Amino acid sequence: MRTRTAEAVGRHGAPWGWFLAWASPGACAALGLAALLSVGVILLAVAAVTAVLLLAVSFLLFFLLDRRRGH
Repeated sequence: MRTRTAEAVGRHGAPWGWFLAWASPGACAALGLAALLSVGVILLAVAAVTAVLLLAVSFLLFFLLDRRRGH
């Protein structure tokens, strides 16, 4: 049984799709390595904890303000 993929209906996928599929994780890995080498593990851990705390506070404020409006 053939599924309705691009090849099954006679169309080809984008020729640059494979490039994006490999370039995106590669770019993320390169940025992570550059941050690790330039800043250091300790400061990255502090930044991660701070980011989690900021996200938690923003979510709490959002839900408190949303509940206050009666939604």
